[in-house]
Amino acid sequence: MPAAAVRQNDSLPEGLEQLFQEHSRLVYRTAFAVTGSRHDAEDVLQSVFVKLLQRGLPPDARSNAARYLHRAAVNLSLNVLRNRKRRRLVDDVDMLEIPAAQGGEHDDARMRQESERLTKAMTQLTPRALEVLLLYYKQGDSTAQIAGRLGTSRSAKRLTLDVLVEVKDSYGATQRNMRHRIEVSLTAANAERLLTQPVQYDTGFTVLPGQYVLKFLVRDAEVGRIGTYQTSFTIPNLNREPTRLPISSVVLGSQRLTVNEALYNVKTADKQSIGHPLIDSGRKLLPSVTRVFSASRDMYVYLEAYEQYAEPMQPLIAYASFYREGAKVYESQPVTVTGGVHRTSKAVPVRLTIPLTSLSPGRYDWQVTIIDPTGHKAAFWQTAVAIVP
Repeated sequence: MPAAAVRQNDSLPEGLEQLFQEHSRLVYRTAFAVTGSRHDAEDVLQSVFVKLLQRGLPPDARSNAARYLHRAAVNLSLNVLRNRKRRRLVDDVDMLEIPAAQGGEHDDARMRQESERLTKAMTQLTPRALEVLLLYYKQGDSTAQIAGRLGTSRSAKRLTLDVLVEVKDSYGATQRNMRHRIEVSLTAANAERLLTQPVQYDTGFTVLPGQYVLKFLVRDAEVGRIGTYQTSFTIPNLNREPTRLPISSVVLGSQRLTVNEALYNVKTADKQSIGHPLIDSGRKLLPSVTRVFSASRDMYVYLEAYEQYAEPMQPLIAYASFYREGAKVYESQPVTVTGGVHRTSKAVPVRLTIPLTSLSPGRYDWQVTIIDPTGHKAAFWQTAVAIVP
């Protein structure tokens, strides 16, 4: 038993001795489940109780020592994995509860590769997420038991997302900084909706004409996981575009949801939806960040063209083209835009719906073309897209 690792030479104080007798097996099993190594598990067990010997049990942990020690074992075990020079899940093959390999070196190599992939995946988890995983799969705790161990309530589940937005100009100067918190109560109905619908986040800001970089950082406040996204965009100076047809950023998507179907951090009133560029006839276009589209669903395109000096509005023609290895493989039917110009900004909304059923899976260079036949102007925009079955 690894108790000797801690009590080899020195006796423990009475309170710590009782903690050790009651919870040392829990700490050791937890460390071994994460590291897969007897030696590392004993090191973790020793480190946990040596720290307690030096610092004592924190006052807020006295009410649930098992929860505190389990979390400490998980944290230290993750540190062992992350600091281990050789990324292996176990260092003793006989500790794997599987039959002996029959395929010789090939099976041994495959086993090591699978162990390394599993170890890498575990190191990418947050301590809390790994703690829940161990309690459920290794110890067989129910969700109610896990909630009790972690000091949470199943009836108080909540999705909390912290969203940070930063806009920088071409000189690297920050022009806008925004921070919001999205909170969604995970009722049974909301949890079911989250399986098929994304969480939407909307914000807005005003900047002068120029080139900018937009950065998003989203953090799950419950488990600590972070996602980031960055893109560049240009605000055209309409007073300096007398010969070209200026256009906005182009939004691509394959989903359109009714406004009242989405989960929002702030309730959107009907009057707030008026003039929203991505809402049309009560349905909102969800932008695709990955630009990966299914051939079984239509592609939706939205952009705005600006007719600053046109009075009255001049009709526009828009279409999209797909290229592969420099050759055009598909072109959508041209759409004529004759209305919808904004009275102040002179923005003309352009919407395309493109069926993808005739395209084979693969990567394409995609281009949208906007033509002003009357003013003899045109605009083009390109990006890479992927089509999947």
